[in-house]
Amino acid sequence: MRRFKLHIHVTAFLGGWGALVGCTQPGDSHLHALEQAQSEVRQGLSDMTPWEVDTVKAALERIALRFKDLDWLTTDTTLTFSVDDAEIVGDWARARRFLKDGPGRLRQLERDGAVCLDQTQGLLDAIREGAQVDAQGTPMDDAYYDREVARELKVVAGWLAAWEETERLIRLGTELEQAARPRVDSLIVVQRAAWARQISAQP
Repeated sequence: MRRFKLHIHVTAFLGGWGALVGCTQPGDSHLHALEQAQSEVRQGLSDMTPWEVDTVKAALERIALRFKDLDWLTTDTTLTFSVDDAEIVGDWARARRFLKDGPGRLRQLERDGAVCLDQTQGLLDAIREGAQVDAQGTPMDDAYYDREVARELKVVAGWLAAWEETERLIRLGTELEQAARPRVDSLIVVQRAAWARQISAQP
């Protein structure tokens, strides 16, 4: 799993950057932290590509389809299930639990990631262009940038934490779904055959 490094830059930001050489303007000391934050968000959005919403939805549809069979098979009191069978069904249920919020999480990450990039870019542009006041007429001095950059870095850090948790759940879910699927299919075939034999043996 990728581990984002933004916390290092937040720490550096909070601890101060020291004296800068040459001509500076308000906010210059925060350029690197903002650029790094943008880089982390862009990388996170790029890393989401293997787990596109449609990919996760397809895995959930496969899980749901097999649960239709499992549900009626396991409720038939004439069929016998072993401890191993129960573990297989349990793995299938865990895969569904890991993935169930995946599509919504991915869509939200996309929206929030775009906002993070837009907000940090606005600060970068203002610093580089030497903006004097913001849209509300507030002076954009060092204290202003200290406050606004800290706020945006906190938002980005929250986004990165949400990304890592989403990545963890989707990775666990997709890996478990792929590993358990052959065993689930085999279990369904065996139990269907047992059910069919019982039906055919009835007078």
